[in-house]
Amino acid sequence: MEEKHDIVASKFSTKPISHGQSQRQPHVAAQMEKAGIKLVIFKGASSNLAVELAKVMVRYAR
Repeated sequence: MEEKHDIVASKFSTKPISHGQSQRQPHVAAQMEKAGIKLVIFKGASSNLAVELAKVMVRYAR
């Protein structure tokens, strides 16, 4: 006995963009500048990554 499988094609549609809404602006959590190099860390960023980037910046940006 042979099995039949129906293939269902999914249909995704995008939501219409409302022009009345303002675009979401990222929130700055911390800023650092050394030797002309600026590091900006935004809320929601990985804290471990932010710490490692700051360490590298302090060590090598002379």
